[in-house]
Amino acid sequence: MYLSKMMKVPQVESKLRVFCFKIQFRTQVSEFKRSLNTVNSACNEVRNFLKLKDLMKKILYLGNTLNQGTARGLSFCWIHGLGLAEFMHSDDLFKLIVYLKVCILSLFCSICILLDFWCSMISAVFCLAGCIYIIDYSSSQYFDNEF
Repeated sequence: MYLSKMMKVPQVESKLRVFCFKIQFRTQVSEFKRSLNTVNSACNEVRNFLKLKDLMKKILYLGNTLNQGTARGLSFCWIHGLGLAEFMHSDDLFKLIVYLKVCILSLFCSICILLDFWCSMISAVFCLAGCIYIIDYSSSQYFDNEF
C-alpha cells in the first residue's frame, strides 16, 4: 500500500536517491577522515623513518660514485659512511667492486627491513582509494540526477 502511494509521487526515484545520499554522507565522510588520518600517519612515519632516509642517502651516494666526474655525479654530497679510500688495493677495479658489494649488501638489508613497513602503508592507501571511490560514486549519482 505504502509503495503504491510512493510510486504516484513525481520524481520519487531521484528524491529517494537524494535522501539516501544525505543519510550516507556523514558516515562516508567519517570513513574518509579515518582513512585520511591513516594515510597521514603513514606519511609521517615515512618522513620520520630514519632507515628510509639512510637508504635514500646510500642510493644517491652509490649513483654519485658510479657517475663521478660527470654532471650526473654532482646531485648529492655524502660525507658520512664508507668511502672508496677505505678499500685499499692495488687494482682500482677491485676497490670499486668491493665497495659496490658493501653498498649493495647494506641497501639489501635496509630494503628487507622496509618491506614490512611498505605492506602496512600499501593497505592504508588501498583503504583511502576505496573510500574516495565510494564518495565519488555517491556524489556523481547525486549530482547526475539533480541537475
